[in-house]
Amino acid sequence: MFQETPPHVSHAPCCHGNGALAGKPGGADGRGPDATFPLLLNPFPNHVRRGSCWGRPQDLKIAAPASDSKRLGAAGAAMARQHARTLWYDRPKYVFMEFCVEDSTDVHVLIEDHRIVFSCKNADGVEFYNEIEFYAKVNCKDSQDKRSGRSITCFVRKWKEKVAWPRLTKEDIKPVWLSVDFDNWRDWEGDEEVELAQVDHYAELLEKVSTKRPPPAMDDLDDDSDSADVTSN
Repeated sequence: MFQETPPHVSHAPCCHGNGALAGKPGGADGRGPDATFPLLLNPFPNHVRRGSCWGRPQDLKIAAPASDSKRLGAAGAAMARQHARTLWYDRPKYVFMEFCVEDSTDVHVLIEDHRIVFSCKNADGVEFYNEIEFYAKVNCKDSQDKRSGRSITCFVRKWKEKVAWPRLTKEDIKPVWLSVDFDNWRDWEGDEEVELAQVDHYAELLEKVSTKRPPPAMDDLDDDSDSADVTSN
């Protein structure tokens, strides 16, 4: 016959009475077919339960699984990274993107046919990471990036030229860190003849720009050209 006993008072793990005890089915204990034993509460505040045992955590050797530790570590690393503020604008043959990170180091830019992956660090060691799935296919072999003290600019060649992009991303969802560069956005119909020259000129200016000055806007290119003509005359 089963005999109910009080909790065993011990500081070591115990498996005999600090949990919920259920009666044997069918009245084998003499209490009837529906009888159950009462719930016995844990009388030791510093004890925890593992399975059917109560004891101190150090005795039960409770620890997080290694897989959980790795997952938490990866999540922490991902949370430490930030998205770089990104500006973009459309041209007949190219899509321009500017990742706004000052004094960037460890810059990595991967341009593929359908996406771009950007990462870097700033002067404070903060890591930035952006991954963008493009609205349409691009020609990764005819794309490039240039770095200045204020930002990293990428020129991405469209696979289908003279086709306007209504947005930069494949999905019709606008990330909070992505904005249109309205200073350089314009109606480009009939403007494709001068675009390649602008790209080359812009790349040269980026190489020469001071680390304390922002990269020039596309509208400034015409001003530079006019100034050069006036000087030469």
